[in-house]
Amino acid sequence: MIIEYPDAIQYKHIKKDIHGKKYKLLFVHLFTFCWFGKIYTLTLPDAMLSDGATGVRDLGAIEPGWRGWWAKLMRKIFRTTSTFRTWAWYVHDRLCETGCWDCGTKIPNIVASGILSILLWKDGYYKEAFTWFFGTLFGARDSECYANGIFRVKNG
Repeated sequence: MIIEYPDAIQYKHIKKDIHGKKYKLLFVHLFTFCWFGKIYTLTLPDAMLSDGATGVRDLGAIEPGWRGWWAKLMRKIFRTTSTFRTWAWYVHDRLCETGCWDCGTKIPNIVASGILSILLWKDGYYKEAFTWFFGTLFGARDSECYANGIFRVKNG
C-alpha cells in the first residue's frame, strides 16, 4: 500500500547519455510505503536520471518523433485510457539501482516488481501492471534487487 505519493512529476527531457538515460528529475521526491505492516521510505534524489521503461514505450511521456508515434500506437493496441505520466519507472529504477529502502533494508526482486505493478495499476495502466510484474520479476537481471534474490533476500 502506498501512503504518500507525490502529485506531479517534475522532470526534464534531456539528450540521452551513454547509458540511455533521457529523463532528469528536477526536485527531490519522497515516497512512503506500507509493506506487510512496516513503513518504508524511498527518496528519488534531485537530478536523478532515468531511461523510463527500458526498451519499450514510456507510459504517458510526451516524446517527439517516432517514439511519440509508437507510444500512441501502443496505447491504441493495449486500449490504455490512461495518459498519466506515471512514477512507476522512476521508483522501480531507484529500487533496482540501490536494492534497498532508504533505511538500508535490502529487498528482493519480487518487491521491486510488486511496487512497479501497484504504481502502474494506481495510475490506470492495468494491463501493463500485470505484464510488467512478470517482465521485471524475471528480466531485470542486472539490478541490485535481482542480486539480492528473486523471492527473498539471500543471506550473507
